[in-house]
Amino acid sequence: PFTPFLADALWRELGGKQSVHLEEWPSAGERHEELLATMARARQVVETGHALRAQAKLKVRQPLSQLAVTESFRETIVEILKDELNVKEVVTAKKLPEGKDWISAEGVALDITVTDQLREEGYFREMVRAVNALRKELKLKPGKPVALAYQADMESAKIIEHFKAGLMKKGSLSSLTAAASVGQPSSVAELDGKQVTFGRV
Repeated sequence: PFTPFLADALWRELGGKQSVHLEEWPSAGERHEELLATMARARQVVETGHALRAQAKLKVRQPLSQLAVTESFRETIVEILKDELNVKEVVTAKKLPEGKDWISAEGVALDITVTDQLREEGYFREMVRAVNALRKELKLKPGKPVALAYQADMESAKIIEHFKAGLMKKGSLSSLTAAASVGQPSSVAELDGKQVTFGRV
């Protein structure tokens, strides 16, 4: 086995004087209690946000415009919240917004208005998810081109054609064509309750 010798060589390159295997375990550094408390609160916001999405029957793949919280967070935490909850903006408010477009709980409020633009973004994410799930099922290497077909009703087909260029790029597709039926394995995307099936040509 060469791993122990490699570890020793790296240790000496980093300034160690003897075998790394003879060294004491390093002592733990100082705990950043404030940061830990902030991260705990951020996790609570994410959990509450997911619960609100579930209450409104909105999948995480559906982008939303705004999340309001009563506590301010540093920019790095705000970016995590935006990514985890798939919202465009996180705002701090002493009093949370109210009204038919908002739902709230535990110091967190979510704008559940789905505009046409947000709905289209949600369609695209859902289709990318379905295509990537199929690529995984086919055991394709990342970036390897594949020709796929889709089976959909007329309205859903229009949506697919609208996003076809972006979907082909994201999914590394050599072609994407409409078909009366698709081969197996297949993967299903849901667009406003209507199923679109992707499969091999």
